[in-house]
Amino acid sequence: MRDVLITMIVFGTLPLIIKRPWIGALMFVWISLMTPQKFAFGFAYDFPFAAVIAICTLFGLLLTRDELKYDMNIVLFLLILFPLWMCVTYVFALEREAGFGRWVEVMKIFFFLHVSALVLRTRRHIEWLLWVIVISVGFYGVKGGIFTLLSGGGNKVYGPPGDGFLSDNNAISVALAMVIP
Repeated sequence: MRDVLITMIVFGTLPLIIKRPWIGALMFVWISLMTPQKFAFGFAYDFPFAAVIAICTLFGLLLTRDELKYDMNIVLFLLILFPLWMCVTYVFALEREAGFGRWVEVMKIFFFLHVSALVLRTRRHIEWLLWVIVISVGFYGVKGGIFTLLSGGGNKVYGPPGDGFLSDNNAISVALAMVIP
């Protein structure tokens, strides 16, 4: 049931993403941070929702009538320079094969960060982005806080299963600290 619900939400927004690529940036952040598919136990668990959203967002960039302007500033320049430096250090890595998967993941993230900088143009877009981040991280903070209170603090709190950004107990501890004073 969860598989169907998550799939319907993601695929239901694809036409909106193609029409308004900034919605694709928000959906990409939601899927990447919250990883709701990890709460499903069927076909959606390993489905590449982020890739589908990214492709539709890039396709939407070609069709949109919205203003697309990439304002180069020092932050965006450093966000170009930093991945380039990571590429240089990757070339000289001792265990290059072991780090390839993580390197690809990080490069995709930085690429989509620049796509987001291109499409998130207004104050309203930034406010929506912040709400997506707050809800995605706050969900695990509230869920972990309730679990901690019910277990009397006797168990560790983890995020979603798998290797997501919030999957270990350190990231969830930060989320808990934001929710529970």
